[in-house]
Amino acid sequence: MNSQTLALFDFDGTISTKNSFLEFAAFLYGRSGLYKKSLQLLPLAVRFATRQITDHQFKEAAFAHFCGGMKEEEFHAKATEYGHNLIPNIVRPKAAEKIQEHKRNGDTIIVVSASFQEVLKPWCDLLGVNVIATVLEAKDGVITGKLDSPVCWGPQKVERIRQALDLKYFTKVVAYGNSRGDKEMLAFADDAFYKPF
Repeated sequence: MNSQTLALFDFDGTISTKNSFLEFAAFLYGRSGLYKKSLQLLPLAVRFATRQITDHQFKEAAFAHFCGGMKEEEFHAKATEYGHNLIPNIVRPKAAEKIQEHKRNGDTIIVVSASFQEVLKPWCDLLGVNVIATVLEAKDGVITGKLDSPVCWGPQKVERIRQALDLKYFTKVVAYGNSRGDKEMLAFADDAFYKPF
């Protein structure tokens, strides 16, 4: 490892100007299809807003509604096309500049997101950065619509970072976030930047 600095970036709202999964769903179904499918989720959204269900339950149900039953091969092909061709359109220029600055410094860069790892990974691979995010379940070559890990949000972000890395190799941690879901990650960092871009 060339550097002892770890740079952690939230994705939705920090790096991006839009919600990455909703944009992915629009890519799959078109804007009109996204609108129709989103309307069907309104009762669930109300239950989430009134705290009758957890973030994990809401995200799992929403994902199952949009992508459950897709063939894994097709899903990954669509995610790769989306990551390579469309995610760059929603990336904030200043966020892209900061990522490149960390790369030039030889820092270890990780996107840490409540969004889905399989959706963000093609773009992260293109950039040459790592990703820790919510993991989807697949069985027998089919996306089940369930989650294979807790939603990577709030305290879970720090937990997943600790699981993935041996932190003793880093003398400095820098984090960038924009919401309540980043609070613990920002508190975990030596240098924290809230809504920086």
